[in-house]
Amino acid sequence: MIPYRLMPTYVRVTRSQGVFTDGVLATSWVVVAGMERVQCRIEVGFYRPGKDVPMPAQAGRAPDRVATYWCAPGTELRPGDRMECVAGPVVGTWEVRTAPDRAINMRNFHHLEGQAIEVAPSVAQGAVAVNL
Repeated sequence: MIPYRLMPTYVRVTRSQGVFTDGVLATSWVVVAGMERVQCRIEVGFYRPGKDVPMPAQAGRAPDRVATYWCAPGTELRPGDRMECVAGPVVGTWEVRTAPDRAINMRNFHHLEGQAIEVAPSVAQGAVAVNL
């Protein structure tokens, strides 16, 4: 297992939950039980050679900030989950892009690793843009 000193960031994992209210779907983010303070390592701007491919540039749009994360093997992350940094050197909210990869060593399952993209602060706080 990865030594805890190498996982200095604490995150709160949230998962989207849809609720129909008067026929309208409303999405809210709910904290996953038991994942209120998960230790992980997040490296902003790091791409795993041979695994992660940078997103192609799109006209009129700022590129996403991409990060690679590592966490303990028992962490139940799913694509679309959000990791809200609550303590440590990395700040912000990061969305898990794809299913985490299971890294193994010579004997057993060692850790999870994957790629995440930063969620804009206004979106992470639930702000709604209104066109006037």
